[in-house]
Amino acid sequence: MGMQIQFKKNILLTGAGFTANFGGLLAREMWSKIFNSPKLDSLSQIKKMMRKDFNFENVYSAVLRDNNYINEFQQIIIDCYVDMDSTLKNYTFTVRDPYGVNWYGVRKLISLFAGTGQEIGACFTLNQDLFLERKSKHKPLGLQERLSSDTYRAVLPDQKYIDDFKERHLSSLGNFQYIKLHGSYGWLTSYFFSKYGEDHRMVLGINKYEEIINEPLLKWYFELFEQAICREGVKLLIIGYGFRDEHINKCLVQAISGFGAKIYIISPEDSETLRDRLIGKPECSSQLWKPEDEGSQIWNAIAGYFPYELKTIFPSDQSETHIKKDIFKIFNE
Repeated sequence: MGMQIQFKKNILLTGAGFTANFGGLLAREMWSKIFNSPKLDSLSQIKKMMRKDFNFENVYSAVLRDNNYINEFQQIIIDCYVDMDSTLKNYTFTVRDPYGVNWYGVRKLISLFAGTGQEIGACFTLNQDLFLERKSKHKPLGLQERLSSDTYRAVLPDQKYIDDFKERHLSSLGNFQYIKLHGSYGWLTSYFFSKYGEDHRMVLGINKYEEIINEPLLKWYFELFEQAICREGVKLLIIGYGFRDEHINKCLVQAISGFGAKIYIISPEDSETLRDRLIGKPECSSQLWKPEDEGSQIWNAIAGYFPYELKTIFPSDQSETHIKKDIFKIFNE
């Protein structure tokens, strides 16, 4: 086994609900943006599918499987990410900005997960936007990229490059790593780039794990996620993740059942609503699992729940809220 990263015990995981605080799109909002695209009007079968299924990733998988108009549909999705990136890159914190979040407070929250000494801090994310790259200058681990105010491109490395990177640089990483588990807008896959031209490596659809293990960098990233959370004493803060990705949930259950990981959540979703989705309730139509499955293990591992948007925790007037103090106390211990 090669050298492993010694991660800090406090780990951060973010989903779409994180950047939604700054103008990013949640899954249902992305569905609407795709559905509203004038280009979709010429793809009547796909639009019909979207009228029946409000999870655009399910539709994406069906289109990919049938291989009908997949290039056109992919371009519509890319266009939506371009528009979202335009919104996010123009975000600037002021007391009058429309989002009302004190960015300096959020940045301090993220800094709680930076490593010290030999420990490496990490923010794992399921997001595919470029918000943190632009706002905090965090560069994804092991990736050579070109980021400007207008463009972003990165061709993902092959296995040989990754092996060489581990050999040369793993012992001298900085104290904080930003790791994008589902790829990113602007990333071009090593496989398709060489064979078919540009193909954005954003992991979408219902078969995410299969896509991840077929892309060397993303496979390594997922191994690092498992390594980071499957240890004794881990405290995992999750911001804006809806627990709808099976491969992520299984990894969480492994960390919980095997190592006693504790989960803390920041999400405006009511805690009772999440519980009903996780462990089941007859009238809850969006239940994720049967009661005896992984959902109950995740729910029972939640040690803290903060049902707020970031603007409530970090208001634009930069005042200190009791919620912020409670969160910082947990992760400063």
